[in-house]
Amino acid sequence: MIALLALAAAAGCRTEEATPTSNDAAVRPPSEGMRGISLQNFREAATRWVLQADTASVFREKKRVEAEWVVIDFYEGDDHVSRLTADRGILEQNTDDLEVRGNVRVTSDDGALLETEVLFWDHQASRIHTDEFVRITRGGDVLTGVGLVTDPGLDRVEIKREVRGTASPDSELLESEG
Repeated sequence: MIALLALAAAAGCRTEEATPTSNDAAVRPPSEGMRGISLQNFREAATRWVLQADTASVFREKKRVEAEWVVIDFYEGDDHVSRLTADRGILEQNTDDLEVRGNVRVTSDDGALLETEVLFWDHQASRIHTDEFVRITRGGDVLTGVGLVTDPGLDRVEIKREVRGTASPDSELLESEG
């Protein structure tokens, strides 16, 4: 599951125990706040992803971490395959699923760039997905559409609808299984 590697800078750490009130159930403050965090996710002894963030709020009761200025490095086996950046992210600790929002960019190690505003990591399926507008650039090729499912390395991309693209004559981007 999730290993908290370095809840790095103890600077800025705080713990708050809220006294519950009748209006408090929906809007509780975080249990802890941190700066400079790093979280590492393992599956079968292999690193799946490493999340780093400038700041994070931990909500223990919800088993949720909300982070700002997020960078996530994805791995397949021992190999780094891509880096995701976003304005903010949420880790659901029960499932190890991730949600990121705001200026989301995934850059694969082989040079593909995925841009969108909202993206999800499904831990069970090991897939990235969204129902939002996406733009994928690889070299001089550009593919856009709405909705996407892909692996973290952006090797097998499925765009759901409104697919449009421009490709250079020697493009590999337009190869598909149908």
